[in-house]
Amino acid sequence: MPRKALPAIKEASADVEFKKTNSAIGLVVAEGKLSFLDRKIFNVCMYHAQRLGKRGADAPVRDATSDEYYWALYSDFVKDADFGSRDTEYFLSCVDNLQSIRVVTRTEKDVFAERLLGPARIHKETGTEGRGGRVWIGFRFDPNVEQQVLNPMPYTRLSLYYQAMLRTGPGLALYEMSRKYATSPSHMTFTEKWEWWHDYLTGQAISSEPLNIEYKYFKRNIIKPAVEEVNAVTNLTVELKEIKNGRRVVSLQFTVSLNSQSHLEMPPEPVIDSTLIGELRAIGISEHDAQNFCAREDHELLRRTATLLKKRMENRSQVQVDSPLAYFRKLLRERSAENMQVTEPPALPRPTTRDDPAKSEDPETAARRLQALQEFDSMDDVGRAQIIARFVSENPTLGASIRRNANSKMIRSALASWLIRQA
Repeated sequence: MPRKALPAIKEASADVEFKKTNSAIGLVVAEGKLSFLDRKIFNVCMYHAQRLGKRGADAPVRDATSDEYYWALYSDFVKDADFGSRDTEYFLSCVDNLQSIRVVTRTEKDVFAERLLGPARIHKETGTEGRGGRVWIGFRFDPNVEQQVLNPMPYTRLSLYYQAMLRTGPGLALYEMSRKYATSPSHMTFTEKWEWWHDYLTGQAISSEPLNIEYKYFKRNIIKPAVEEVNAVTNLTVELKEIKNGRRVVSLQFTVSLNSQSHLEMPPEPVIDSTLIGELRAIGISEHDAQNFCAREDHELLRRTATLLKKRMENRSQVQVDSPLAYFRKLLRERSAENMQVTEPPALPRPTTRDDPAKSEDPETAARRLQALQEFDSMDDVGRAQIIARFVSENPTLGASIRRNANSKMIRSALASWLIRQA
Protein backbone atom coordinates (compact mmCIF):
# COMPACT_ATOMS: atom_id res chain seq x y z
CA MET A 1 0.00 0.00 0.00
CA PRO A 2 1.36 3.46 -0.83
CA ARG A 3 2.22 5.64 2.11
CA LYS A 4 0.00 8.58 2.99
CA ALA A 5 1.23 11.77 1.35
CA LEU A 6 2.85 14.34 3.58
CA PRO A 7 0.77 17.49 4.00
CA ALA A 8 1.20 20.41 1.66
CA ILE A 9 1.43 23.97 2.86
CA LYS A 10 -1.96 24.55 4.39
CA GLU A 11 -1.03 27.97 5.76
CA ALA A 12 1.73 29.89 4.09
CA SER A 13 4.61 30.50 6.47
CA ALA A 14 8.01 32.10 6.05
CA ASP A 15 9.35 28.99 7.83
CA VAL A 16 8.33 26.78 4.90
CA GLU A 17 11.47 26.82 2.83
CA PHE A 18 13.29 24.80 0.23
CA LYS A 19 16.91 24.79 -0.90
CA LYS A 20 17.86 26.05 -4.34
CA THR A 21 21.38 25.52 -5.57
CA ASN A 22 23.13 28.82 -6.25
CA SER A 23 23.90 27.81 -9.82
CA ALA A 24 20.14 27.51 -10.48
CA ILE A 25 19.62 31.10 -9.33
CA GLY A 26 20.49 33.23 -12.31
CA LEU A 27 20.54 30.26 -14.64
CA VAL A 28 20.76 31.03 -18.32
CA VAL A 29 17.77 30.07 -20.44
CA ALA A 30 19.12 28.77 -23.75
CA GLU A 31 15.80 27.80 -25.31
CA GLY A 32 12.20 28.70 -24.49
CA LYS A 33 10.94 31.32 -22.05
CA LEU A 34 10.59 31.03 -18.27
CA SER A 35 7.30 32.62 -17.23
CA PHE A 36 6.01 33.63 -13.81
CA LEU A 37 4.05 30.40 -13.37
CA ASP A 38 6.93 28.32 -14.74
CA ARG A 39 9.20 29.67 -12.00
CA LYS A 40 6.64 28.96 -9.28
CA ILE A 41 5.82 25.46 -10.49
CA PHE A 42 9.50 24.52 -10.83
CA ASN A 43 10.18 25.75 -7.29
CA VAL A 44 7.28 23.68 -5.96
CA CYS A 45 8.67 20.65 -7.81
CA MET A 46 11.95 21.25 -5.96
CA TYR A 47 10.12 21.61 -2.64
CA HIS A 48 8.22 18.34 -3.03
CA ALA A 49 11.27 16.44 -4.30
CA GLN A 50 13.25 17.58 -1.24
CA ARG A 51 10.28 16.80 1.03
CA LEU A 52 10.04 13.25 -0.33
CA GLY A 53 13.78 12.62 -0.61
CA LYS A 54 13.57 10.03 -3.36
CA ARG A 55 11.55 9.00 -6.40
CA GLY A 56 8.68 6.59 -5.84
CA ALA A 57 7.90 7.74 -2.31
CA ASP A 58 4.14 8.10 -1.70
CA ALA A 59 3.41 6.73 -5.17
CA PRO A 60 -0.38 6.33 -5.54
CA VAL A 61 0.09 3.23 -7.71
CA ARG A 62 2.72 0.54 -8.06
CA ASP A 63 3.54 -0.26 -11.66
CA ALA A 64 6.55 -0.47 -13.97
CA THR A 65 7.27 3.28 -13.96
CA SER A 66 5.78 4.64 -10.72
CA ASP A 67 9.15 4.53 -8.93
CA GLU A 68 10.64 6.84 -11.56
CA TYR A 69 8.59 9.86 -10.43
CA TYR A 70 8.25 12.21 -7.47
CA TRP A 71 4.57 12.24 -6.47
CA ALA A 72 2.29 14.88 -4.96
CA LEU A 73 -1.45 15.28 -4.80
CA TYR A 74 -2.54 17.58 -7.61
CA SER A 75 -4.70 19.63 -5.21
CA ASP A 76 -1.74 20.13 -2.87
CA PHE A 77 0.60 20.92 -5.74
CA VAL A 78 -1.51 23.74 -7.17
CA LYS A 79 -2.11 25.09 -3.67
CA ASP A 80 1.62 25.13 -2.92
CA ALA A 81 2.25 26.84 -6.26
CA ASP A 82 -0.42 29.40 -5.33
CA PHE A 83 -1.94 28.62 -8.70
CA GLY A 84 -5.43 29.20 -7.33
CA SER A 85 -7.20 27.94 -10.43
CA ARG A 86 -9.33 24.95 -11.34
CA ASP A 87 -8.14 25.29 -14.92
CA THR A 88 -6.29 21.98 -15.11
CA GLU A 89 -5.64 22.28 -18.83
CA TYR A 90 -3.76 25.54 -18.40
CA PHE A 91 -1.80 24.19 -15.44
CA LEU A 92 -0.72 21.18 -17.48
CA SER A 93 0.30 23.49 -20.32
CA CYS A 94 2.68 25.23 -17.89
CA VAL A 95 4.15 21.86 -16.87
CA ASP A 96 4.51 21.02 -20.56
CA ASN A 97 6.29 24.33 -21.16
CA LEU A 98 8.78 23.54 -18.38
CA GLN A 99 9.70 20.38 -20.27
CA SER A 100 10.56 22.48 -23.33
CA ILE A 101 12.82 24.98 -21.54
CA ARG A 102 16.52 24.24 -21.94
CA VAL A 103 18.88 25.82 -19.43
CA VAL A 104 22.64 26.07 -19.05
CA THR A 105 24.10 25.46 -15.58
CA ARG A 106 27.75 25.74 -14.61
CA THR A 107 29.82 24.10 -11.91
CA GLU A 108 33.53 24.56 -11.23
CA LYS A 109 34.43 21.86 -13.75
CA ASP A 110 31.45 21.37 -16.05
CA VAL A 111 28.81 23.13 -18.12
CA PHE A 112 25.47 21.32 -18.51
CA ALA A 113 22.72 22.08 -21.02
CA GLU A 114 19.55 20.27 -19.97
CA ARG A 115 15.78 20.55 -19.82
CA LEU A 116 14.43 22.16 -16.68
CA LEU A 117 11.86 19.43 -16.05
CA GLY A 118 11.66 15.87 -17.33
CA PRO A 119 8.55 13.79 -18.09
CA ALA A 120 5.40 14.33 -16.05
CA ARG A 121 2.54 11.95 -15.35
CA ILE A 122 -1.05 12.38 -14.13
CA HIS A 123 -2.68 9.53 -12.19
CA LYS A 124 -6.27 9.37 -11.02
CA GLU A 125 -7.17 7.03 -8.18
CA THR A 126 -10.22 4.84 -8.46
CA GLY A 127 -12.94 6.33 -6.30
CA THR A 128 -15.60 4.55 -4.27
CA GLU A 129 -19.20 4.04 -5.37
CA GLY A 130 -18.41 5.30 -8.84
CA ARG A 131 -17.07 8.63 -7.62
CA GLY A 132 -13.86 10.13 -8.91
CA GLY A 133 -10.76 9.53 -6.83
CA ARG A 134 -7.89 11.84 -6.01
CA VAL A 135 -5.62 13.09 -8.76
CA TRP A 136 -1.83 12.86 -8.43
CA ILE A 137 0.95 14.49 -10.42
CA GLY A 138 4.25 12.70 -10.93
CA PHE A 139 7.31 14.51 -12.25
CA ARG A 140 10.99 13.89 -12.95
CA PHE A 141 14.15 15.92 -13.51
CA ASP A 142 17.04 15.46 -15.89
CA PRO A 143 19.93 13.70 -14.07
CA ASN A 144 22.12 16.74 -13.42
CA VAL A 145 19.15 18.92 -12.43
CA GLU A 146 17.96 16.18 -10.05
CA GLN A 147 21.38 16.00 -8.41
CA GLN A 148 21.29 19.73 -7.79
CA VAL A 149 17.71 19.53 -6.45
CA LEU A 150 18.43 16.79 -3.90
CA ASN A 151 21.99 17.77 -3.00
CA PRO A 152 22.26 21.50 -3.62
CA MET A 153 25.74 22.71 -2.70
CA PRO A 154 26.14 25.59 -2.16
CA TYR A 155 22.51 26.63 -1.84
CA THR A 156 20.14 29.43 -0.87
CA ARG A 157 17.06 28.93 1.29
CA LEU A 158 13.95 30.37 -0.36
CA SER A 159 10.55 30.86 1.26
CA LEU A 160 7.35 29.59 -0.34
CA TYR A 161 5.51 32.17 1.73
CA TYR A 162 7.25 35.08 0.03
CA GLN A 163 6.99 33.33 -3.33
CA ALA A 164 3.22 33.25 -2.82
CA MET A 165 3.19 36.96 -1.96
CA LEU A 166 4.99 37.93 -5.16
CA ARG A 167 2.82 38.49 -8.19
CA THR A 168 5.20 38.90 -11.13
CA GLY A 169 7.93 36.90 -12.81
CA PRO A 170 10.52 39.71 -12.56
CA GLY A 171 9.64 40.17 -8.88
CA LEU A 172 10.13 36.47 -8.14
CA ALA A 173 13.39 36.34 -10.13
CA LEU A 174 14.76 39.41 -8.32
CA TYR A 175 13.73 37.96 -4.93
CA GLU A 176 15.66 34.74 -5.61
CA MET A 177 18.79 36.57 -6.75
CA SER A 178 18.62 39.07 -3.87
CA ARG A 179 18.05 36.37 -1.26
CA LYS A 180 21.21 34.64 -2.51
CA TYR A 181 23.32 37.71 -1.69
CA ALA A 182 21.41 38.98 1.37
CA THR A 183 23.83 37.29 3.79
CA SER A 184 27.03 37.79 1.81
CA PRO A 185 29.68 40.09 3.36
CA SER A 186 29.24 42.76 0.70
CA HIS A 187 25.42 42.53 0.54
CA MET A 188 25.75 43.19 -3.18
CA THR A 189 24.97 41.09 -6.21
CA PHE A 190 27.49 40.68 -9.01
CA THR A 191 27.77 43.34 -11.70
CA GLU A 192 26.49 42.39 -15.13
CA LYS A 193 25.38 44.14 -18.31
CA TRP A 194 21.84 45.45 -18.13
CA GLU A 195 20.91 43.30 -21.12
CA TRP A 196 21.78 40.19 -19.07
CA TRP A 197 19.57 41.38 -16.24
CA HIS A 198 16.78 41.97 -18.75
CA ASP A 199 16.91 38.36 -19.94
CA TYR A 200 17.21 36.98 -16.41
CA LEU A 201 14.31 38.99 -14.97
CA THR A 202 12.01 38.38 -17.92
CA GLY A 203 13.02 34.73 -18.28
CA GLN A 204 13.70 34.90 -21.98
CA ALA A 205 16.44 33.00 -23.76
CA ILE A 206 19.85 34.62 -23.99
CA SER A 207 20.53 35.80 -27.54
CA SER A 208 23.53 37.21 -29.35
CA GLU A 209 21.19 39.66 -31.09
CA PRO A 210 20.86 43.15 -29.55
CA LEU A 211 17.70 43.76 -27.53
CA ASN A 212 14.99 45.72 -29.25
CA ILE A 213 14.38 47.88 -26.18
CA GLU A 214 15.90 50.97 -24.60
CA TYR A 215 17.25 50.79 -21.06
CA LYS A 216 14.94 53.56 -19.78
CA TYR A 217 11.87 51.49 -20.69
CA PHE A 218 13.36 48.34 -19.15
CA LYS A 219 13.99 50.27 -15.96
CA ARG A 220 10.51 51.79 -15.90
CA ASN A 221 8.51 48.68 -16.81
CA ILE A 222 10.55 45.82 -15.32
CA ILE A 223 13.20 46.87 -12.78
CA LYS A 224 11.36 49.56 -10.85
CA PRO A 225 8.15 47.51 -10.31
CA ALA A 226 10.19 44.41 -9.37
CA VAL A 227 12.26 46.31 -6.78
CA GLU A 228 9.12 47.90 -5.32
CA GLU A 229 7.38 44.52 -5.14
CA VAL A 230 10.28 42.75 -3.40
CA ASN A 231 10.66 45.60 -0.91
CA ALA A 232 6.92 45.69 -0.20
CA VAL A 233 6.12 42.02 0.44
CA THR A 234 9.34 40.19 1.39
CA ASN A 235 11.90 40.46 4.19
CA LEU A 236 14.47 42.01 1.83
CA THR A 237 15.37 45.59 1.00
CA VAL A 238 16.78 45.93 -2.50
CA GLU A 239 18.31 48.98 -4.18
CA LEU A 240 19.41 49.40 -7.78
CA LYS A 241 22.92 50.55 -8.57
CA GLU A 242 23.67 51.71 -12.12
CA ILE A 243 27.18 51.58 -13.57
CA LYS A 244 27.66 54.13 -16.33
CA ASN A 245 30.05 54.80 -19.15
CA GLY A 246 29.72 58.55 -19.46
CA ARG A 247 25.96 59.16 -19.40
CA ARG A 248 25.04 55.73 -20.71
CA VAL A 249 24.07 52.93 -18.30
CA VAL A 250 26.03 49.80 -19.22
CA SER A 251 25.77 47.50 -16.19
CA LEU A 252 23.65 46.92 -13.10
CA GLN A 253 24.14 45.71 -9.57
CA PHE A 254 21.78 45.45 -6.60
CA THR A 255 22.47 46.04 -2.91
CA VAL A 256 20.51 43.77 -0.58
CA SER A 257 19.79 43.71 3.13
CA LEU A 258 17.85 41.15 5.15
CA ASN A 259 15.17 42.52 7.46
CA SER A 260 13.09 41.11 10.27
CA GLN A 261 9.57 41.44 8.94
CA SER A 262 6.32 40.27 10.43
CA HIS A 263 4.14 38.14 8.18
CA LEU A 264 1.68 40.05 6.10
CA GLU A 265 -1.88 38.87 5.78
CA MET A 266 -1.98 36.51 2.81
CA PRO A 267 -3.85 38.18 -0.05
CA PRO A 268 -6.41 36.25 -2.10
CA GLU A 269 -4.82 33.60 -4.26
CA PRO A 270 -4.21 34.67 -7.85
CA VAL A 271 -6.71 33.04 -10.13
CA ILE A 272 -5.13 32.21 -13.46
CA ASP A 273 -7.87 32.55 -16.05
CA SER A 274 -6.77 30.95 -19.32
CA THR A 275 -9.69 32.53 -21.18
CA LEU A 276 -8.61 35.99 -20.06
CA ILE A 277 -5.00 35.21 -20.97
CA GLY A 278 -6.26 34.21 -24.41
CA GLU A 279 -8.11 37.53 -24.74
CA LEU A 280 -4.96 39.48 -23.84
CA ARG A 281 -2.87 37.48 -26.29
CA ALA A 282 -5.43 38.20 -29.02
CA ILE A 283 -4.69 41.94 -28.75
CA GLY A 284 -0.92 41.48 -28.92
CA ILE A 285 0.07 40.82 -25.27
CA SER A 286 2.57 37.97 -24.83
CA GLU A 287 1.61 35.02 -22.61
CA HIS A 288 4.45 35.96 -20.23
CA ASP A 289 3.04 39.48 -19.73
CA ALA A 290 -0.55 38.23 -19.69
CA GLN A 291 0.27 35.88 -16.79
CA ASN A 292 1.84 38.73 -14.83
CA PHE A 293 -1.16 40.99 -15.45
CA CYS A 294 -3.62 38.26 -14.41
CA ALA A 295 -1.68 37.53 -11.22
CA ARG A 296 -1.64 41.09 -9.91
CA GLU A 297 -4.55 43.01 -11.48
CA ASP A 298 -8.32 42.86 -11.09
CA HIS A 299 -9.62 40.60 -13.84
CA GLU A 300 -12.66 42.72 -14.59
CA LEU A 301 -10.43 45.76 -15.05
CA LEU A 302 -8.18 43.75 -17.37
CA ARG A 303 -11.17 42.74 -19.50
CA ARG A 304 -12.43 46.31 -19.71
CA THR A 305 -8.95 47.59 -20.56
CA ALA A 306 -8.55 44.93 -23.25
CA THR A 307 -11.91 45.94 -24.72
CA LEU A 308 -10.87 49.60 -24.66
CA LEU A 309 -7.58 48.83 -26.39
CA LYS A 310 -9.28 46.66 -29.00
CA LYS A 311 -11.70 49.46 -29.86
CA ARG A 312 -8.80 51.90 -30.09
CA MET A 313 -6.88 49.56 -32.40
CA GLU A 314 -9.94 49.12 -34.63
CA ASN A 315 -10.47 52.88 -34.94
CA ARG A 316 -8.87 53.66 -38.31
CA SER A 317 -9.43 57.40 -37.89
CA GLN A 318 -6.72 57.59 -35.19
CA VAL A 319 -2.98 57.01 -35.30
CA GLN A 320 -2.14 53.29 -35.32
CA VAL A 321 -1.07 51.73 -32.00
CA ASP A 322 2.57 50.70 -32.50
CA SER A 323 2.95 48.75 -29.25
CA PRO A 324 -0.21 47.14 -27.81
CA LEU A 325 1.70 46.22 -24.62
CA ALA A 326 2.92 49.77 -23.99
CA TYR A 327 -0.52 51.24 -24.67
CA PHE A 328 -2.18 48.59 -22.49
CA ARG A 329 0.18 49.48 -19.62
CA LYS A 330 -0.66 53.17 -20.10
CA LEU A 331 -4.40 52.47 -19.95
CA LEU A 332 -3.91 50.39 -16.79
CA ARG A 333 -1.77 53.05 -15.09
CA GLU A 334 -4.40 55.68 -15.83
CA ARG A 335 -7.25 53.29 -14.90
CA SER A 336 -8.89 54.47 -18.09
CA ALA A 337 -11.34 51.58 -18.27
CA GLU A 338 -12.43 51.70 -14.62
CA ASN A 339 -15.69 53.52 -15.29
CA MET A 340 -16.20 52.31 -18.84
CA GLN A 341 -19.56 50.76 -19.55
CA VAL A 342 -19.02 47.44 -21.31
CA THR A 343 -22.21 46.54 -23.15
CA GLU A 344 -23.01 43.05 -24.23
CA PRO A 345 -23.07 42.53 -27.99
CA PRO A 346 -26.56 42.17 -29.46
CA ALA A 347 -27.79 38.62 -29.56
CA LEU A 348 -27.54 36.91 -32.90
CA PRO A 349 -30.78 35.76 -34.49
CA ARG A 350 -31.66 32.15 -33.81
CA PRO A 351 -30.61 29.93 -36.70
CA THR A 352 -33.25 28.34 -38.85
CA THR A 353 -33.50 24.58 -39.15
CA ARG A 354 -31.65 24.73 -42.44
CA ASP A 355 -28.79 26.76 -40.83
CA ASP A 356 -28.49 24.58 -37.73
CA PRO A 357 -27.14 21.06 -38.42
CA ALA A 358 -28.24 19.84 -35.01
CA LYS A 359 -31.88 20.67 -35.82
CA SER A 360 -31.80 18.70 -39.06
CA GLU A 361 -30.30 15.58 -37.50
CA ASP A 362 -32.29 12.40 -37.12
CA PRO A 363 -33.40 11.73 -33.50
CA GLU A 364 -30.91 8.87 -33.03
CA THR A 365 -27.88 11.00 -34.00
CA ALA A 366 -29.10 13.91 -31.88
CA ALA A 367 -29.42 11.57 -28.89
CA ARG A 368 -25.88 10.22 -29.43
CA ARG A 369 -24.49 13.75 -29.58
CA LEU A 370 -26.29 14.72 -26.39
CA GLN A 371 -25.09 11.59 -24.58
CA ALA A 372 -21.49 12.19 -25.72
CA LEU A 373 -21.54 15.74 -24.35
CA GLN A 374 -23.15 14.62 -21.09
CA GLU A 375 -20.43 12.00 -20.58
CA PHE A 376 -17.77 14.61 -21.36
CA ASP A 377 -19.31 17.10 -18.89
CA SER A 378 -19.41 14.43 -16.14
CA MET A 379 -15.62 13.92 -16.30
CA ASP A 380 -13.28 15.61 -13.83
CA ASP A 381 -10.97 18.47 -14.84
CA VAL A 382 -8.09 16.18 -15.79
CA GLY A 383 -10.24 13.92 -17.94
CA ARG A 384 -11.80 16.86 -19.80
CA ALA A 385 -8.37 18.44 -20.29
CA GLN A 386 -7.03 15.23 -21.84
CA ILE A 387 -10.02 14.98 -24.20
CA ILE A 388 -9.68 18.63 -25.23
CA ALA A 389 -5.95 18.18 -25.86
CA ARG A 390 -6.66 15.26 -28.23
CA PHE A 391 -9.50 17.17 -29.88
CA VAL A 392 -7.27 20.22 -30.51
CA SER A 393 -4.42 18.05 -31.82
CA GLU A 394 -6.76 16.69 -34.49
CA ASN A 395 -8.52 20.02 -35.09
CA PRO A 396 -5.73 22.63 -34.80
CA THR A 397 -7.75 25.33 -36.56
CA LEU A 398 -10.16 25.38 -33.61
CA GLY A 399 -7.42 25.93 -31.01
CA ALA A 400 -7.80 29.72 -30.84
CA SER A 401 -11.61 29.49 -30.65
CA ILE A 402 -11.39 26.97 -27.81
CA ARG A 403 -9.07 29.26 -25.83
CA ARG A 404 -11.52 32.13 -26.30
CA ASN A 405 -14.67 30.23 -25.39
CA ALA A 406 -14.61 26.46 -25.03
CA ASN A 407 -18.35 26.45 -24.28
CA SER A 408 -19.50 28.18 -27.43
CA LYS A 409 -22.20 26.47 -29.47
CA MET A 410 -19.86 26.01 -32.41
CA ILE A 411 -17.16 24.32 -30.31
CA ARG A 412 -19.67 22.12 -28.44
CA SER A 413 -21.19 21.00 -31.73
CA ALA A 414 -17.79 20.17 -33.26
CA LEU A 415 -16.73 18.37 -30.08
CA ALA A 416 -19.91 16.28 -30.05
CA SER A 417 -19.34 15.16 -33.63
CA TRP A 418 -15.73 14.29 -32.84
CA LEU A 419 -16.67 12.33 -29.71
CA ILE A 420 -19.16 10.25 -31.69
CA ARG A 421 -16.49 9.37 -34.23
CA GLN A 422 -14.16 8.22 -31.42
CA ALA A 423 -16.74 5.83 -30.02
